[in-house]
Amino acid sequence: MSPLGVLFAVVFGMFAAAVEGEGIALLGLVLGYSFGALLQLQSRVKRLEHQLAQSALLQTAAPGPAPRTSGAAPAAAPPTLPARPSAPDPIANLQLWTTEPRQSHRPAAAVAGAPRAAGLDSPAMERPSETVLFDKLAGYVKSFFTDGNVVVKVGLLVLFIGVGFLIKYAAEHDLLPIELRAAVIGLAGIALLVVGWRLRHDKGIYALLLQGGGVGVMYVNVFGAAKLYQLIPASAALVIMVALVALSGVLAVLQNAKYLAFYGAAGGFLAPILASTGSGSHVMLFSYYALLNLGIVGIAWFRSWRELNLLGFVFTFAIGMLWGAKYYQPAYFASVEPFLIVFFVFFVTIAILFALRQPPQLKGYVDSSLVFGVPIIAFGLQAALVKDTEYGLAFSALGMSAFYVALASALWRRQLEGMRLLTEAFLAMGVVFGTLAIPLAMDGRWTSVAWALEGAAIVWVGVRQQRVLARAFGVLLQAGSGLFFFQDLHLAVSTVPILNGSYIGALLVSLAGLFSSYYLYQHTDQLRPWERPAHLPLLLWGLCWWFGAGLHEIDEHTVGDILAISWTSMFISGSLLLARYLERRLSWPMLRYPIFGQLYAMLALLGLSMVIGIQHPLADFGWLAWPLAIGTLYYMLYYYRDGVRSSVLQWQHIIGFWFLVVFVSWEASWWAGEHIGGNAWRDATYGLVPALIMLALLRRGRALRWPVAAHFDWYAGYAALPVMALLGLFAFATGTWHEGNPWPVTYIPFANPVDIVVGLIMYLTLLWRHQLRQGLIPMGPWPQPRQVGYASAVIGFFWLNGIIARSVHHWFGIPHDLSALTDSVIFQASISVAWTLTSLSVMFVASRRARRESWFVGLGLFAVVVAKLFVVDISQENELVMIMSLIIVAVLAIVFGYYLSPLPPRSKKEPA
Repeated sequence: MSPLGVLFAVVFGMFAAAVEGEGIALLGLVLGYSFGALLQLQSRVKRLEHQLAQSALLQTAAPGPAPRTSGAAPAAAPPTLPARPSAPDPIANLQLWTTEPRQSHRPAAAVAGAPRAAGLDSPAMERPSETVLFDKLAGYVKSFFTDGNVVVKVGLLVLFIGVGFLIKYAAEHDLLPIELRAAVIGLAGIALLVVGWRLRHDKGIYALLLQGGGVGVMYVNVFGAAKLYQLIPASAALVIMVALVALSGVLAVLQNAKYLAFYGAAGGFLAPILASTGSGSHVMLFSYYALLNLGIVGIAWFRSWRELNLLGFVFTFAIGMLWGAKYYQPAYFASVEPFLIVFFVFFVTIAILFALRQPPQLKGYVDSSLVFGVPIIAFGLQAALVKDTEYGLAFSALGMSAFYVALASALWRRQLEGMRLLTEAFLAMGVVFGTLAIPLAMDGRWTSVAWALEGAAIVWVGVRQQRVLARAFGVLLQAGSGLFFFQDLHLAVSTVPILNGSYIGALLVSLAGLFSSYYLYQHTDQLRPWERPAHLPLLLWGLCWWFGAGLHEIDEHTVGDILAISWTSMFISGSLLLARYLERRLSWPMLRYPIFGQLYAMLALLGLSMVIGIQHPLADFGWLAWPLAIGTLYYMLYYYRDGVRSSVLQWQHIIGFWFLVVFVSWEASWWAGEHIGGNAWRDATYGLVPALIMLALLRRGRALRWPVAAHFDWYAGYAALPVMALLGLFAFATGTWHEGNPWPVTYIPFANPVDIVVGLIMYLTLLWRHQLRQGLIPMGPWPQPRQVGYASAVIGFFWLNGIIARSVHHWFGIPHDLSALTDSVIFQASISVAWTLTSLSVMFVASRRARRESWFVGLGLFAVVVAKLFVVDISQENELVMIMSLIIVAVLAIVFGYYLSPLPPRSKKEPA
């Protein structure tokens, strides 16, 4: 359990009970304990950091062992380390409890550097005063209720709270004369203060508690006398309270007693709450708090007491928010706005003084709670005040930006020692609020954007100050801001593209994530091992918001699917070109990952274009978008040709080649169908373009230095294989089944678009087979040149039948479908003659080359022809046609038979 948390739990709980009743006291206890525990945890972290620094100092300054020499006199004792001059305490000072000098409880031998029972030690190993302050503070709080003069301690605590309730009770029940009550309470407070001052040398703790209680009692008394009973004018009360603020501050500074100022200020802040009846003037309340904070500013000029600064910050803005939620009306704006500005300036000044008054080794230390907490809270309250004013929040952000930029400029010109970090923080805040002014002028969703930017700033400070919790909080703050922003995204309605709150806000969320990722990546060596990969999710987070914001903007302000796809492609290309520039400029290689994702985005967009029925990819702005995308792709491949793994580049080149084949084929086929007409021209172009590309690749590919010649094996091997396979399927299907109507010209066999393209593919297949056999194209175990030859023969045979079918269809008017063609005697007779020629040709070539398997294939085909002629059903009117075809077949067999050799002998390797 945290003792400091217990103390704050008691104070906050009683404060909450006095303000809202016993029902909310539990919330005050929880908040108070959390606040105190956080302060104690921070002190422990600082103590550990100081111990590490002391250990490093000793290792550097410790003298090495003296060399031993024979016959020499005994070596003199090593000189002791010089005592390090004590620096002002940045956190607290032990003279809080007593003004007497601390006496060392160590034996003289230990002080002189003699060995101790547990080992050797030196005075330098003794912990300085600042490292044991919070240990003593925690021990004091723990022993507050367990040992010592418990009665006095509890009595003082109860006295302070009881005085407030006494004034309130007396006002409600009209007890003793009010003048007498006020005088008695005032004299009691003065008595406590005088007795405490007299005992400051003998009983330090007791004296400081009495002084703090006396100041608190006088606060309550003066405020009650002025507000509840009007015994003294408000102006006189303010003068007395100013005097009390000054008195408590002077006493605290003179005795170097931080917590005297802390208790006095706490009593001053609680006084109007304990004595409140709910009917007072807010102007007087805020004027009183302004005076209290002015006293804290004065103390900050001499002492860097962080706890006192945070006390004023928490009380001022917490009470201000409670009052605003309950009582604020737009009519109060003129009387509330000046106080908000004054409080904002006060605590910014305190943050500067805190960094300026640090000891030399901590000069420039930034209190992030004030540096970043003050603008967040103040801006939130300002938003509530100007919510009904058009562009009020935008002008407020602009004003805060100007304030922070001017402040950073002034600090930079002064060139104060160690103030660079604070100057950079103020400059960052100026940039943040200046950036916020644009989206805030468009719409009012400022909270999420402010959180994201503040989260990035906290990550930056966390890295600079090596604070893990700050870095983790900054990352979580950005995640929460993104979720809240996404929930409100559907509420935005804007007719202006890009210059609207939705897009600029999402862009700022993205930039916050990208900045955090970059800064963590650049300072990986300063991070814990478990948090070093954190820059990767932040990079992904920032990129998702970047591209998501752009795609959402395109979808909202673009009419038509074609135009949306074109703008999307241009947006992605432009973003990746920017990423390439930043990758080189910032030395941030992680940006290569999205760059090499462009190809897959292009494939997705091209596939989407086909699904939604776009006629051709260059429609609308496609003539600009797609060349830009393709140029960007190959520019990236050329730029990173030596800096990326070979496997990544290989697949980028292969898939990019496939993309180009599909893209150019689609556009060319549309152009042929649109400008020539007829299905034959359009469909033939689907095979013509890939065939020409493959022909150029196989014939002239090595002449194109980059990218083909540099990676010829990738293009002619792995990239060409699926293209050639698809071309074979295209030749088989189109050459066999396509009608081949060459309108507007007349159909001529072998001289129409379908047969020309299929013939080109057949030639290309044989060329590919030849280069495979010659080893010019490195391939794996598949395909073998013989397999390619077999496939070519099958495609050629079916292509021959397709030519006959198209000729019969165009010349004799027979419908081009399978049923009509098979019932046609003309078609049957034609394919019989063609098959006979094919079979006999195969047998002739096989006999010349001594290939038994091919010879049997030809013989089998000839047997099929003969059998088909004798079993086909012939009508009387077509009998002459079939007889003539039979005679032709017989004559061909006799003629070829003269040249055919007998069955080739079996080769030695061929099995029986």
